[in-house]
Amino acid sequence: MRFNPIPERCVIDASVATKLLVKEPLPDRVDLLFSRLVENPKSHLYVPDIFHAECANILWKYTIRFGMSKTVARRNLKHLEALAFERIATENIVEDALNVASNTA
Repeated sequence: MRFNPIPERCVIDASVATKLLVKEPLPDRVDLLFSRLVENPKSHLYVPDIFHAECANILWKYTIRFGMSKTVARRNLKHLEALAFERIATENIVEDALNVASNTA
């Protein structure tokens, strides 16, 4: 498994963050990414201002599609809310997000 160097500033997507709590394919990559981010004392982890709403939507889908209990979904959301991510306005990152996505597609 090969990763690019971890940047000092990183925006965390809700679909990636929820993989910390919900076992899906590639959890080892998510675990490795977060361990590398946490190990770097210069890392600044950001989330879009709509991050928690997106996480709630993903967890709701797990209750509907995969039978996750509402209690577990709520607990998972509380765990995500407790993480030390800095919120950033979505409009400040959309252009960079498009550029990053365009370069990886």
